[in-house]
Amino acid sequence: TSFNTLGYYIYKTVDGGENWTLIYSGIIQQINDIEFLNSEKGWCVGWVEFGYLFKQTVDGGLTWTDKAVSPNYWGELFSIEVVNDLNFIITGSDTLFKSSDGGSNWQKIPITIGHLYDLQFFDLNLGWVKGYNINGGILYKTSNGGITWSQQAQPMRAFQFIDYQTGWYINNNLIYNTTTGGNIWSLQNSNTNNDLYDIFFLDNNTGYAVGNLGTIIKTENGGIPVELISFSSSIIDDDVTLYWQTATETNNQGFQIERSKKLEVRDGEWENIGFVDGNGTTTEPQTYSFVDENLSTGKYQYRLKQIDFNGIFEYSKIVEVE
Repeated sequence: TSFNTLGYYIYKTVDGGENWTLIYSGIIQQINDIEFLNSEKGWCVGWVEFGYLFKQTVDGGLTWTDKAVSPNYWGELFSIEVVNDLNFIITGSDTLFKSSDGGSNWQKIPITIGHLYDLQFFDLNLGWVKGYNINGGILYKTSNGGITWSQQAQPMRAFQFIDYQTGWYINNNLIYNTTTGGNIWSLQNSNTNNDLYDIFFLDNNTGYAVGNLGTIIKTENGGIPVELISFSSSIIDDDVTLYWQTATETNNQGFQIERSKKLEVRDGEWENIGFVDGNGTTTEPQTYSFVDENLSTGKYQYRLKQIDFNGIFEYSKIVEVE
């Protein structure tokens, strides 16, 4: 089950998007955002000619009732975040509204970073929003419920976080990823030249982005900058040759080769034995090799430490030889 908005209308699907049914028409009401806690209970926000739109449904969208955020507020509401059944956050014109009692009472927080068109909070304190100025969208982060904000990315069009540390944002045809709560961002390979408009991840691995000319792209590995598709070895006399192949690379400085001699009681420490340059950013498969020469008898383990130009790294699986 899913819900979607288009201007004055709300549509619903119960078959994964194959078919959509119109369940609500606001007539003169502009619906900007919709959020459901479950298949029955949801809220929408927007704008009417002389004020704001804020409605709630408890029957899957068949009927909607008016709700209020402030008797003294007049203006457009842009986005709503339902943290849980009691905690809501809504953005308006230069204002953030927060409720911790299911919407009965609201705290009004003035903001100084312009209109906020999208938001994502994991509690009432930590969250991200999309602001806007003449240069385009800006990603901001707050850790004190919107009292203060820090800029994290500009320009950008859309973003999503799946936990406190892991998130993505898009700009034009580019996709960026963070595993540090937005402190460091890495460029990923979108494999498209078409502009992208929105991004959504189901978990750490499976995600989608949509864009111009009907573009829909999907990743099943979190969009990691370097996709390693094989890592193997061969032995000739006292030499071990390592082979590996990548499907795509983004911002790849290269591979540090690490070795550990396997002892009977415990594994030995990892030792850096060489480095192989990467190919930066490429959508073409790349093949690499490295020879470890003149080894003494024994069991050895090898792994690759793939390093980006910005210092972010990731380890491969371990290959063992005897």
